Amino acid sequence: MTLTNEEIIGLMYKGEHNRDASSKVRGFLFQDLVAIDELLKDETEYVCTEYVEDVFSAQEGKVYVIQVKYYPKSNVGMKEIVRDLYYQFLRLEVYGYKGKVIPQLSIYSEKEVNDVTLDELKQYIAVDKDQKPDFEKNDIEEVYKENKDEAHKKCFNNYAYNKSMKKFIDVLAINKKYQRIGEYRKELEDKINEEIKSTSTISDENSRKTIAMGLAIRFIQDSYNDAKNDSRTEFEKKKRTRKEFLEYLQRNTCLINEECIGAYLEGVVYDIWSEKEEDNPSLTQNQLELLHIIVGNTAKWISQLCNNIKGQKQLINTISRRKKEYVDEYENFDIERD
Repeated sequence: MTLTNEEIIGLMYKGEHNRDASSKVRGFLFQDLVAIDELLKDETEYVCTEYVEDVFSAQEGKVYVIQVKYYPKSNVGMKEIVRDLYYQFLRLEVYGYKGKVIPQLSIYSEKEVNDVTLDELKQYIAVDKDQKPDFEKNDIEEVYKENKDEAHKKCFNNYAYNKSMKKFIDVLAINKKYQRIGEYRKELEDKINEEIKSTSTISDENSRKTIAMGLAIRFIQDSYNDAKNDSRTEFEKKKRTRKEFLEYLQRNTCLINEECIGAYLEGVVYDIWSEKEEDNPSLTQNQLELLHIIVGNTAKWISQLCNNIKGQKQLINTISRRKKEYVDEYENFDIERD
């Protein structure tokens, strides 16, 4: 039976159940920023995060399978990265995907990141085979019964061949043109602002940018939540279209509401984090990753807490030195006043 490209993408979640939105993933802002960057491109139809790869971005007639790495301090282990990307590239080929597949490494690193050769790929997967295997001979579903390493090994042994590997190397994109997270986020804030400034009623540009970035991150991170009684497929749950993204931003920045307040405070958390990271160049890679987790969880907590008046009042009561009577009066404040 011939499958459509959409049906094939829907099958790609098989064997990927361990790719969940753990606290570490939620705390890793760089991945979310790359997804937002993709959604800001005119050509993008939709993205999925934590589906197939860190970011899966679809345009007309082609898809980008993107692994995201933020390694300002440590060396880059290309073997595991390339094995992961070729595994997904090969699975799409086995299923018969008819569009163009572009594997991509999106990386920020202060270390040198080299291109990968065909000979290196052959060494990484331990396969050197001229003849194309019969894809019908083996059931790819059997691969998914194994753990990650064994699944990769079985998939490569059953389906990899030199022409496929050469094709992969020819299209593999290594994007190293990223900045540190704080600078990258500011760059994206400017891009988002261009999309919403004509419809937004938030007159202060800095506040508008901070709110919009908080909303954009929330839009992506909502796809990590596993809602109960949701009968949709994993693909449908993860899918975030460019059209929905822009409408969400425009809708929530055309008036000051509770969601704006939560998004603004979330953005402030990320601002403080960026300052701490940039002011402490001696932080190790492990310390940076731990900081990412703490900041991500803090931003999520403060965003959820401050999405309503009672939560905002609770936060003020925690940090304010004002008398209880003043804090109680917060519920009567005009949300749009300066």
